[in-house]
Amino acid sequence: HSAGARVAGFVKNLTESFRVDVENRDTKEIKKLLSITWEHAVPNKFAYEALLSAMYKGDKAFNKEFKIIKKNFTVIAIPKIVDKILNQINKSGMPIDWNSWTDRYTIKELKEALKKAGIKFDFIEDIQSTEDQDIKWLQFAKSKSKSKLNSKEKSKADIDLEKANSKINKEFNKILEDSTSIAASETVSDVKARLAGEKKTKFRFFIPPSADDLMGLLYYTLGKGKIGDAQLKWYNENIISPFAQAMEAVSRDRNETARRFNKLVKDLGIIPKKLRKEIPGEPFTQEQAIRVYVWDKQGMSIPGLSKAEKTKLVKYINDNKQLREFSDKLLTVNKGFEYAKPTESWTAGTITSDLKETSNTTKRAAFLTQWQKNVDVIFSKQNLNKLEAAYGREYRLAMENMLQRMKTGRNRDFAGDKLTTRFVDWINGSVGAIMFFNTRSAILQTLSAVNFINFSDNNIFAAAKAFSNQKQYWSDFSMLFNSDFLVDRRQGLRMDINEADLATAAKQGGAKGVISKLLKLGFTPTQLADSFAIAAGGSTFYRNRLQSLIKEGMDQKAAEKIAFQEFRETAEESQQSSRPDKISQQQAGPLGRVILAFANTPSQYARITKKAFLDLKNGRGDAKTNISKIVYYTFAQNLIFNALQQALFAISFADNDEEEEKLKDKKMLRIANGMADSVLRGLGFGGAIASTVKNIALKINEKSKKKNPEYQDIALDILKISPPISSKITKLRSAARAYDWNKKEMMEEGVSIDNPAALALGEITSAITNIPLDRAIRKVQNVDASINDDLDFYQRLALLGGWNKWDLGIQNKKKKKKEFKPVQSTGRKRIIVKIK
Repeated sequence: HSAGARVAGFVKNLTESFRVDVENRDTKEIKKLLSITWEHAVPNKFAYEALLSAMYKGDKAFNKEFKIIKKNFTVIAIPKIVDKILNQINKSGMPIDWNSWTDRYTIKELKEALKKAGIKFDFIEDIQSTEDQDIKWLQFAKSKSKSKLNSKEKSKADIDLEKANSKINKEFNKILEDSTSIAASETVSDVKARLAGEKKTKFRFFIPPSADDLMGLLYYTLGKGKIGDAQLKWYNENIISPFAQAMEAVSRDRNETARRFNKLVKDLGIIPKKLRKEIPGEPFTQEQAIRVYVWDKQGMSIPGLSKAEKTKLVKYINDNKQLREFSDKLLTVNKGFEYAKPTESWTAGTITSDLKETSNTTKRAAFLTQWQKNVDVIFSKQNLNKLEAAYGREYRLAMENMLQRMKTGRNRDFAGDKLTTRFVDWINGSVGAIMFFNTRSAILQTLSAVNFINFSDNNIFAAAKAFSNQKQYWSDFSMLFNSDFLVDRRQGLRMDINEADLATAAKQGGAKGVISKLLKLGFTPTQLADSFAIAAGGSTFYRNRLQSLIKEGMDQKAAEKIAFQEFRETAEESQQSSRPDKISQQQAGPLGRVILAFANTPSQYARITKKAFLDLKNGRGDAKTNISKIVYYTFAQNLIFNALQQALFAISFADNDEEEEKLKDKKMLRIANGMADSVLRGLGFGGAIASTVKNIALKINEKSKKKNPEYQDIALDILKISPPISSKITKLRSAARAYDWNKKEMMEEGVSIDNPAALALGEITSAITNIPLDRAIRKVQNVDASINDDLDFYQRLALLGGWNKWDLGIQNKKKKKKEFKPVQSTGRKRIIVKIK
């Protein structure tokens, strides 16, 4: 009855809309509209059966089922001829599965029948619910349900789209006119853009376009004061927000797909490992046979596979009831989207990789539809010419690179070069080895919870008040921690671009894949700490923002959606992020993986500071907020992080004043240098070079104060421009020095974790293979020292937390050397007694 009432209300509104809409239409157009039939997307009987079945399970089950049906009991507009064909080939209806109701309109038989009848029909591209009770239904039905007879006619929806695009284009050109000398009506040719752009090639040390993110690139075009604020709002509405909403949908869909697939495996009792077994007498695995069966069902050609081989594999699945049922249900996992098409290298993939490929391509494109339409207009060739003429060739290339990566979701632009890819992956493995169960990094990660404090909704007093409501706070914490955003962030290692590469490599087979999986596992402490920091700081932000929106008169559900989106965007901006719009062109390239490793956070902080400085200079936003951002991200946050990194707290526990003073001087110098390095490396390649030159100069100055300075080793410091390469060289040199200094002890100590040979072997293994054996050995040594050595309580905790003995000023115990002492006997023989 409820569903019927909703449909009745919809039809009433539709009738009125139709009456108004046809007043200015000719007879031909009216006939075309009348050729459309309105149907439930799912037959009524299945809705009734589902509800009746749920009634027997109690009120809770019924209410849950009713909510699902209410959401999916959609009325659709389709041509009568399509409806007729559909009824002929789908008499048996469909299963009661509200998560896959769109399958009714994507089955192979329907596509073939429509193709045979010469009818173009692409309904699934844009589903609308009965809540959209306006003229959009008619526009949608006309634009999506066309036959060959009327496909050439321009629909009202097309006309409306053209008007909307024209409006967006005019508004963007007005923004450019305000910020440049190029008139909105002016057209800039390719040649003029190139020549004018060549004059705009001045060196930019403080974050050049190639080192900036999307928002940083857009900041070039902003005006001053309220005009700039309005332009920034326009960018948010037309570029930033549509992309953010699409990314939220991608995360949600990725997790939902994973849950549906895991449920399918569990329900059918399929063991994934067994699917990798080969079919008797064939080199193909059961998993490959399932994929071939699915592709055949969808009518797709499979590269490199003969017709006879395909028939044999399909027959194998058909003859196995369990595998056939699994394969048929696998088609529904993508919920309205086709299973990923096979590529030339399909044999190297898996069912999981196929599902992820669909999510990263077809589904991603669908979610990005609105964003793509907008950027195609805003960044058309003509407008890109204007941007090049105004800001230079480097700016245009950075913007094009940014938009392409946002479209595909891929931050790598060197995939075609196998040798480069392999070398970068090997170098990048050092990041995983360094971060392997890095508990110190995890502890320091929690500092970023403070990043959610601001001078508006979530100021320090409002945050404290929200935190004091412990029941609500931990409820919000749980909701955020288990949200699709943070689950997806943890599972995919989407905190850092180098970490994201490791997550991708972990999908591969062989030794490389095994090592990558091991390194990915090592990020667990940092992943959990990252999610904890975001949820802990974000809980007060979310609650206070939600309350502000409700006070402004917004509906509860709408306010929750906006508050969560703003929480997510704040996290993406101020925390580490591998999202394409937060990654610069430099970071995306192969050189960026080598030079800018561990620079994600410094880069994002530097960009926040730059934007705050520009806003302050040009009178945009709130001056107090801008000043606080500059102070916090440049100095306060930087100081706290480096002070903890260098274990400054160890000074308070020094045994005497002289020892404390020496320790303090060393640590303060390292903290100051670390702060400078963080700021410089956040500026991109130029800053990384400046940081390296600075450190070499400091090393030369330090060496020059010695009586016999040795400068030859300083040449190797140039490699510190790349942290991953420097890490490998440092480990190899450390192992070599350990052998030179402790050769005798290595031979006499035997098999022991304290034997210097153990750590030396671990460092060599880590440097060459990226297997983090040295990290594991250091962990064991730290735990052993914290339990057995005579240490202060804070030193034990710090060792367990990941700080090393050197940072804490703990001296290694000197082992007594074995010496030989002759003893004269009373007899003729001289006896040599070894005394330890």
